[in-house]
Amino acid sequence: MTPAEAFEVIQVELNFIYDMVYTKAPVAHRRAVWALRSGCLVAALAIFFLLDKPRHGIRRVDVAIKYALLLGGLALDAAALLMLLFSNRVTVYLEEESRRFRWLARLTRAAKRWRARRWSGKTSQLNLVSYCLGKPDQRRLWLRVADKFCLGDMVDDLVFIRRMPLLTTAASGEGSLLDFVFHGLRDAAIVLKAELDDTTAGSSDGFQKIMKECGCRGERAIKSHENAIIKLPAGEDKLKLIMDSVAGREFDESLLLWHVATDLCRVKDNKATATPMTTEARLRPIGETLSEYMLYLLIKQPEMLSATAGIGLLRYRDTCAEARRFFASMDEWVAGHDDDARALLLRVNTSQKPATVKGDRSKSVLFDAVILAKALRELDDDELMWEVVAGVWREMLTYSAGRCRGSTHVRQLSRGGELITLVWFLMAHMGLGDMYQIHEGDAKTKLIVHDQ
Repeated sequence: MTPAEAFEVIQVELNFIYDMVYTKAPVAHRRAVWALRSGCLVAALAIFFLLDKPRHGIRRVDVAIKYALLLGGLALDAAALLMLLFSNRVTVYLEEESRRFRWLARLTRAAKRWRARRWSGKTSQLNLVSYCLGKPDQRRLWLRVADKFCLGDMVDDLVFIRRMPLLTTAASGEGSLLDFVFHGLRDAAIVLKAELDDTTAGSSDGFQKIMKECGCRGERAIKSHENAIIKLPAGEDKLKLIMDSVAGREFDESLLLWHVATDLCRVKDNKATATPMTTEARLRPIGETLSEYMLYLLIKQPEMLSATAGIGLLRYRDTCAEARRFFASMDEWVAGHDDDARALLLRVNTSQKPATVKGDRSKSVLFDAVILAKALRELDDDELMWEVVAGVWREMLTYSAGRCRGSTHVRQLSRGGELITLVWFLMAHMGLGDMYQIHEGDAKTKLIVHDQ
């Protein structure tokens, strides 16, 4: 199965879940309901065409209103029947259960091709550095008015949050972000299947192996390039620093670190532009898109990362405040030249640890991210750098998807759905995560007391 086919199946399944939870579809597809709807439509048509009584002086405007209401009821009943006829449930029934009406199933499928996609195929993007550079001074009158009426967040959403399409192919033409995520999960499922046999698949040992495989937040992506990194000058130090940024920190701190570092990695130091067929050209937009999407989830959809977010919002605010202070103190930076501002960050002297400079009260990760970005850029090979960056973000996405509650994913369907929900459902199909696992100790003891 190709990635496009897999995600199409998942979108259909999520559409069924949405119908079950948020619509009357489970009731509307019963035979009794079909009979009642058809009967109501026939009765309305009979009244409209057959019933003819003297008006007895009824005003014409009253007659017009009654006919308008009757026609409105007819239109609603006809629309409801058409919606039922073209629904997924009826299409499946006509194809599998009724041989005489398969032509009707083909007709409904042909008609659905003209409809919009089941999912928008877009994700929301938020960039921390761009937000800090573009945020107007809070002393401006219109911002103070917006804050007074609790509209500040709405203004930020309109100005700084972008919608990025995902279903288009990457610059290299070799695949999209969805393909990248699919292949990563498929490889993890193959490795896990090789480690598990029939005896351990349902045991606690098997469950622990599954959770270990799903608990990677970037470690596996870094280890897969361990040999290439160690061969570089001071390679062991670089490897330790990069590994500690994902394994030695809380998830929300690691996410902010890698978001800022990913943003700084795209600053070019007089390097040649990547050709469309290189690995860098394919993975760079994937890494950037996932980076800005995960930050959007952390700040604007925190319930999706509630199990892993920690104090992410506090860290984000402190990091933004420190970034604004830094850019305000730089006379070299000219407003509107965002890449120059990022280059100034990379020129900061990071010989001292940021914790000794900022103290313990500030939760900012700005200059820790600068240190990480410098280590990534010193990998020399841009292809290696973006393979590590994109791989880490893929694991962060799957890590978050697996730890988000199923009820939260279902609630998100009413708002249009998210990429993280599609990934969660794909993980369930591949046997990754604890969706179908029965934990030891989950069974309840039942006590029956008989009358003596």
